Amino acid sequence: MRLRSFLALPLMILMMLLSSLSAAESVQDIDRLLQHVLNHTTEHYQTVFQKNKFKENVQINVGRIDSRIRLSACDDNLTFKIQEPPHHARNITVKVHCKNKKRWTIYIPVSIDIYANVLVSTHSLQRGDILTQDDLEFKRMNISSIGRGHIENLSRVLGMEMKRPLRPGDVVRLPHLNKPDIVRKGQIVVVSSSSRFLRVETSGIALVNGYLGERIRVKNERSNRVVDVEVVAPGKVSIATR
Repeated sequence: MRLRSFLALPLMILMMLLSSLSAAESVQDIDRLLQHVLNHTTEHYQTVFQKNKFKENVQINVGRIDSRIRLSACDDNLTFKIQEPPHHARNITVKVHCKNKKRWTIYIPVSIDIYANVLVSTHSLQRGDILTQDDLEFKRMNISSIGRGHIENLSRVLGMEMKRPLRPGDVVRLPHLNKPDIVRKGQIVVVSSSSRFLRVETSGIALVNGYLGERIRVKNERSNRVVDVEVVAPGKVSIATR
């Protein structure tokens, strides 16, 4: 009887160990899960930015989750869905779903740092200033953290008018800018009309202000006829085509 009891105790301990080992094997490894999320997010943004640009300009950091969470092991049956706000927001969420018999879903936070050369002011700018190349320079910045409206194309802003003052080093944003009026209300302008074989010019009076490319109304000085025109240069407009 004592021998049986003596043998039964190690057997019970062994069975408990095996049961514990089996339970451990059935639990999802959290570090491995986070690696899956990193791999999936990396593949997604490599497609968005192309691999060479991704390597130089994008950094991905997967957040931690509570280590006390217990999920059934599911490395081979995971699906991922990236939930991101528009305009390259820094903080996104990846929805991870397990399709095993013991289904589960978890949301994992991920931060995306995207770096680009952004236009900033080289010196103080005042309202009404017309931007030239000397007013601007590029600075490498994390565009996920600086908000919307930044500019990465110099030609897009040259000749634009400042709507508000900026300090040296401030990010230049599209809401800060206006297209300057190069035709003023009441100004005498040259009105041109052309076809394949003929070009005609006359003069007119601008009825409103207009910036380059804008359509405005002009009154012909001779006939008093009001026509729609397009501003093509300072003091010059062209009959607008429909």
